[in-house]
Parts: sequence; C-alpha cells; structure tokens
Amino acid sequence: MLVKPKRASSHGETLKGCRVLPTATWWPRLGLVAALLTALLVAGSVSAQEPNGAVAAPTPPVFLLNTPDQNPGAFVLSGFGNADLLVSIGFVESPPNTTFTLPVTAGLSAGTGYNFVGGKTQISFIGKEADANAALAAMRVSTGASLGETTLRVTASVSLPNVYYNPVNGHYYEFVNANVHAWSNTNRSLSAFHLAENRTLFGVSGYLATITSAQEQKFVYENIPNNNVWIGATDEFSVLNARCDLGFANQAAAEGKWYWVSGPEACTQFWQGQTSAGLWIHEVSGVTQSRTTANVATSRYENWCTGNPGPSYALTADRNVGEPNNSGGEHFALEKWGGSTCWNDAGRIGHFLGTYLVEYSGAFSSGASASATLTAVTFASFTPSSATSG
Repeated sequence: MLVKPKRASSHGETLKGCRVLPTATWWPRLGLVAALLTALLVAGSVSAQEPNGAVAAPTPPVFLLNTPDQNPGAFVLSGFGNADLLVSIGFVESPPNTTFTLPVTAGLSAGTGYNFVGGKTQISFIGKEADANAALAAMRVSTGASLGETTLRVTASVSLPNVYYNPVNGHYYEFVNANVHAWSNTNRSLSAFHLAENRTLFGVSGYLATITSAQEQKFVYENIPNNNVWIGATDEFSVLNARCDLGFANQAAAEGKWYWVSGPEACTQFWQGQTSAGLWIHEVSGVTQSRTTANVATSRYENWCTGNPGPSYALTADRNVGEPNNSGGEHFALEKWGGSTCWNDAGRIGHFLGTYLVEYSGAFSSGASASATLTAVTFASFTPSSATSG
C-alpha cells in the first residue's frame, strides 16, 4: 500500500533507555522458543507542545507473549490546567492481536465512533487532565503469539470543536459541516478543495483530506460524525491538468484515472477503471496491476464501495466493487457515502453538495499536541541462560 510522506515519524524523539528481561525465570512457559521483550522508551513531543502541557511516557516495561492485561506503566499528562483535553491513544505498529484496554473511564467521553468496551488498537476521548491520567494509569496491554515491534503513542491537546487528532500519523483532521461543491471554477467560496486550502490550524495550512492507508480510513470513519464528506480525489480532466499538468485532451482521456490532487500526495494516482473492472496502482512504479492477493502489499490504498471489510479496512483482493461507476458523469470522491464505510464518485464541477474534511500535517506551531511514545521490541532467543541489553 502507499507509503505516504505524512505517515508516522519520530518527530525528533530520542532514545532514553533499554531494559532486558532475564529469560531464565519464564523460559519453561514459552516452550521451544524464548521470547524476550525489551521496551525502548522514546519520550518527546511532536513539532510543538500545548503551552505548558506535556505528556510523559513511563519507564520501560516488560511484556510476555500470549498474556492479557499487562501493565505498560503510566503515561502522565501535566500542565494543561482545567481545559477539556482531546486525548488519543494508538498503536503506531504492533504484532497481530496486540490490544489495550481502559478499565477506568470516569469523567471521560469517548470520541465519535469509539467506546470504552473491549480491546482497542486506537481510541480518542475528551476529559480533564486528572480523569485522563487515571485512565492512563489503569491502561493494560494484551499480547498475542507473534513476535514484532509494538509502538504505543499517547497524545493530548486542548479539545477544539470538530477537530480530531490521529496519534498514528500525527495529523489533525477538521470536519467542516458546510454544504459545498467539491470544485467550482466560478465561486471558490463553494469549492471544498479551495476552502480546505484556505484554512489553517496551529500555523499549518490545510488541504482536502487524502486517505492512503487502512489505519487512516478506520480513523476517519470512526471519528467523523457526518456522511457524504468530500475528500481530495478526482478523475476530472480539467482539474488534473490544472493541478498536475497531465495534459489530458478531454474527459474521455482521463475517465477512470483517479488521483489525489491535494496535500503531500497531490498528483498520485491510486486507481484506474470502473467498478470491479478497475485496477490497482503499484505503490512505487505507478503502473496498473490486477486486484489480486499477490498485489495487495504493493498497491496504493483505495476504499471504493462496497469497501474493504471492517474493522481493519485493510486493502482486500478480488472484492466486489460497485464504485466508481461514473453514473451520469461523476468525477469527485465522497467518504462515508450514505453512512457507509466506503467511497463513492459523485458530482461534476459545480454540481452536488457535500460536507468536507480538512487534513493538516507538517510542523505545527504553538498550541499543537504534546505526545509521548513507548516502543516495545520483541526478540527471539534459543539460549535462555543469558541475554544482553542494547
């Protein structure tokens, strides 16, 4: 799938410590292979912290494989005062079947699309600093049977209306509940692409959102409250020519060639064709390829209706695809079509009204979130009598 420039990064965080679990005490329980989990503490902030607000990661914990309800240590928020906070928790990466739970949630409100029931891979909630700290102190992590690196990030910022923070890629998303066209040549006050690019948050200009991974799709679906939301994709030839200088002679030449035309992914093609006859795009070469299992790992993400199956929304081969179908001439993309989890093509220039989603990424100024990250690394060893730290 597409590896986009805006995916999660370390944001200048520095390695603080390393701890190794003595294997002799629990080797018999793991059978033939001893799994040594070493937690690397990476604590820091994204590009700018909330004034006087910070998030501190715990000291490095040690986890065991196939073990529920392990204590990762307490992330601690400080310096936010009595403000209502938006707190986001998410695995930046993790082995299969790794989840966390929040057994203490008094005073907190789960974000749109979330609840506090059961194991999670990501969640956002709103509450005061003290209540958030109580929840973080009680957080527990459960592991599966697979080795691999697990990175857990906790982020906090003052809550703003209709603004959502993705702890995995470090981006903000703002839902704008205004009925506008995707694109207008004559009235930019009714053009979602242009309106998004005129909005700013924490010193960063926005753009009409681009959804280039399953995690991002899951985040948007679970957080954004409305349906029929414009995102930054099109196959409209005049827009593609204006933004990407592609030189299409007419709409027939561009039809079915879907590109992102906003943000860091601008002028990146991710789909070609209509409905189930459509083709994926290779993430590196940009050439078309069939929608087969063998090509999943190398294809750019798409989520045309009927959509990739939840709850993961991972790119799925050979599924029935009913969109885009260009019914009546449709050249822009809507997320959460009709309340679904997938995308639909809709509208022409100056036609069809929808709400829109603004995405913000980059070097945020003062007022942006504070963040801390904990990374657990799994090692496999066949010599349980000794281990060394690194």
